[in-house]
Amino acid sequence: MTLHRLGPRIDTGAILVQEPVSLPADVTATRASVLLYMHGRTMLETLLDDIARTGAVPEGRDAPVLPYCPFPDRRMLRDLRRRGLKLTDIRDLRDAMSLSGGRKATV
Repeated sequence: MTLHRLGPRIDTGAILVQEPVSLPADVTATRASVLLYMHGRTMLETLLDDIARTGAVPEGRDAPVLPYCPFPDRRMLRDLRRRGLKLTDIRDLRDAMSLSGGRKATV
């Protein structure tokens, strides 16, 4: 997970904070996005606390700009399916339904 300074394109600004994140082998893309969001939020809160304490935004470090991974196209979706990876599953649906008024998913 990487927090960047704002740059002209996505993920191109200087790196302010970077941490490895381990995800479960059977994680869906939906669950991964939730877990990554939660980890990124914690990183951002820590960074903001450091900025408030020191009174300065870190300069960060420059790194090579790597190709951005866009939303999956059909080829990527086929490859994910072939490897047994899922975009979403019933657990993701249940979690989403619990956030929208607590109605139970029936599948």
